[in-house]
Amino acid sequence: MDIFKNKIYLHLLYFILSLVLQFTIIFQVIGRTVNNWSVMFWILSLIFLYLSFPFTKKGESYPKSETKLIPLLLVIILAVSIRVALMTKTSSFHIDEYLTTYFSYSLGDITKIDWFGVYPPKGVWVSQFPVFYFLYQKIFFNLAGLSTITMRLSMIPYIVIIFVTLYLVTKHIYNQKSAIIAILIFAFFSPDLYLSRWSLHFISSTAALLTTLYFFILSIKTGEKIHFALFGFFLGTCYLTYYSSYIALPVFLIYIITLFITKGLSIKSLINFFLALGIFLYTISPFITYAMKVDNFFTQRAEQIALINGEWSPYQNVIITPNAVFEILKKQTILSVESLYKDGVGGHAGYWFGKLALFDSITFVFFILSLCYLIFKFIKDRTARNIFFVSIIFFAFITGMIFTIPPPAFHRFSIAFPFIAIVIAASINDFYLFLKSKKLRGAFLIIPLFSFAIILSNIIHFKNILKTDGPDDPEFPKIQRSLVENNAHFVYIAAFDSYSLGKVLFIRSDKTINSLTHRLEEILGYMPHKQISYLVVLYPNEESIKITKTVFPKSEIVNRYDRHLVIKVVD
Repeated sequence: MDIFKNKIYLHLLYFILSLVLQFTIIFQVIGRTVNNWSVMFWILSLIFLYLSFPFTKKGESYPKSETKLIPLLLVIILAVSIRVALMTKTSSFHIDEYLTTYFSYSLGDITKIDWFGVYPPKGVWVSQFPVFYFLYQKIFFNLAGLSTITMRLSMIPYIVIIFVTLYLVTKHIYNQKSAIIAILIFAFFSPDLYLSRWSLHFISSTAALLTTLYFFILSIKTGEKIHFALFGFFLGTCYLTYYSSYIALPVFLIYIITLFITKGLSIKSLINFFLALGIFLYTISPFITYAMKVDNFFTQRAEQIALINGEWSPYQNVIITPNAVFEILKKQTILSVESLYKDGVGGHAGYWFGKLALFDSITFVFFILSLCYLIFKFIKDRTARNIFFVSIIFFAFITGMIFTIPPPAFHRFSIAFPFIAIVIAASINDFYLFLKSKKLRGAFLIIPLFSFAIILSNIIHFKNILKTDGPDDPEFPKIQRSLVENNAHFVYIAAFDSYSLGKVLFIRSDKTINSLTHRLEEILGYMPHKQISYLVVLYPNEESIKITKTVFPKSEIVNRYDRHLVIKVVD
């Protein structure tokens, strides 16, 4: 009895300590006094909450299947090798990858980081995000150096996590054969090949969501306390990176409810999820506090790109009525669905995918048939797993493409790409098992034939994308070449202060070209007299040339492009 009482008091003590630490962090966030101790308090609050939870019952054991490491490693090595090879083609790029990299590299002293705030500073970029993604990149660049190649190689850990968790998730939910099919299809999946060759923030969101799903599955299967805690923690990380993983909480809540209704989840396991919920809330509470009391970064991007009332919406001047909303959503839904199979419809903001449809025709047919099959299986068998991956795909499609400004943005749907591979793989394997059960000769050929058809079709589709592929801004490399040819290691840029050119030049030149960016009248005041300097003018006209020559009469045009002018500035 005394031991039991002592345990209760100990659990209570741990819980009180976790609350004290959490409230300390919250008050530090509100008072803008966050420091390195705040991170330690945050971690300790999570540990104390974990220790305080009276978790004594384990779930039912489950049969552990041996992981076939050799096929898994071979596919991951193949997938990573393909992506690394594509990363070396520096002639194709997206400006976003250079911007996030520049911000990461420019992150200040680690002792002065606002751990629960956002970065970069407001107005420097279109959005702000929690600092951890940028901190990881900064550490990577400090170790590996800064260049276009290292910028892209910083994505490799996320890519490996995606493939490993994709395999493990599929294996635990379905079986090992489906898992191998899934990672093999995903290794050659054309839309992912297009995006994963670049250093893009939202790749980390996909890794976070898949890791969360993996520990969610382990929580249900093993009933281990640590798995529930890790599920809650990684669910929190889905809100500490790019916004595409914000679908995590509603998707998992729906799945848990569906599991409980279909009796796939016991009451004991449901109660254990309160630990996951507590860990989740402790993980994100400092960031929610920042959003409520300082700046709501959670809604920043949505406020810009929301279809109906976003800052960039083409429907801002439309009088919003129920009928108008219905017509707008109907139009965007039709457009988004068409973009999946019709060329020239989708692609957005530099992520053009060669102006082609998202899917090649063969993969699209397999995808649609697989969706229909899994929905039918759910209706027939009431097995929650058959609807979970479908629901993730639909959530990502609705929030990433339908509810955002046109044209349909494939990159905002990218978090669903691994799950598309899962539903196709599971359906192929089920079809093989069905034919095998009918003792049909040649059934064993179904998996290799279907997989080969999908892979080959994606390779052809990707090659067609590359035919029209190029840099996000084709004038940036031309300007770089012009500056290198003129031995210019510093360039003055006449544009708005947050213009990306200087940041791109800095990284693409391996830090050999530095810059200063201001409006033309201001930048001319910074330029030195009695020495040769180089000026790049954005959207030049006769007036800008005239102003420049008024201050520097002997200036001459070096190169003229559609949107830029390179001027050699001399007194």
